[in-house]
Amino acid sequence: MVAQSTSGASAGENGAYESWMDIPIIIPVTSSYKSTLTLEIYPDELPDDPEVMLGILRDESADLSIWYDIALAYHRTALRSGDARTRALRLPSDALSRSGAIIDAANGALDDVRYPSDRTGRLRVLVSSGVFNVRRALSVPSSGSAAEREEHYAAADECFNRAQKIDPFFAMSFVGKGLMNLAQGRTEQARFFFDTTLKNTKNSNRGVLPALLGMAAVCYAEGRHDAAAEYYCTAITEFPDSPASVRVGLGLCCYRLGQVDRARACMERAVSMDPTNVEAIVGKAVLDLAAAGRGGDM
Repeated sequence: MVAQSTSGASAGENGAYESWMDIPIIIPVTSSYKSTLTLEIYPDELPDDPEVMLGILRDESADLSIWYDIALAYHRTALRSGDARTRALRLPSDALSRSGAIIDAANGALDDVRYPSDRTGRLRVLVSSGVFNVRRALSVPSSGSAAEREEHYAAADECFNRAQKIDPFFAMSFVGKGLMNLAQGRTEQARFFFDTTLKNTKNSNRGVLPALLGMAAVCYAEGRHDAAAEYYCTAITEFPDSPASVRVGLGLCCYRLGQVDRARACMERAVSMDPTNVEAIVGKAVLDLAAAGRGGDM
């Protein structure tokens, strides 16, 4: 949809958007003599083939921050689609692969003068590229090539390092390195990056959600379920709109602490937030069985 725009966005009749699905991504049409001509693309209008979208971004010499926004929209669309198998197995769905394709292309265009980018846009592209490479490393099956897995981790580390050269204190660079170390089983290193992120942002209104969840994951892996539960509770308090998976994590901690009723409440809340969340559905079923005297371990 092509529309005239001078503000870069437009609101609905009530002056606000109902959700991110209602917010168009604005791409200035640089090939037109009309400086106000823009292309508005809503998340549910994104083409299935990312190459189509990449063609538009390249033709219009779009700012790399817009490339990032397109990739984020693909990613959110994938999570919204309710792909239970993707969530259960942690494998990239088609839509997530599309998001990765956009980020890969944006990363490759960082040094191309045809595509402008501000400092924040470059940082977001680099960190996102790093996170996608961590995902790719995790998607390599245990019977797969160790060299392939390490290649993805090396690519991720390079992206995070490049981001830190631009801004040594960019929070998401530390979070990215924390995620990478956690994926590799290096809990002490992961703790350092997550904890550093939280310390550097302690004077802000609230913490960094991925860092809070990262610390919760580290504590859970170490068997410190009480500490993990505290981080999950902080995450929910500071980010009440956080996804259902956060409630699942808190539920698992409560179960390990012997707080079965609280664990069941967490799982029920997670299912009510996201009826397709496999972990929440299974967790609730196991706890229901436990309540009936046929319990299992989680």
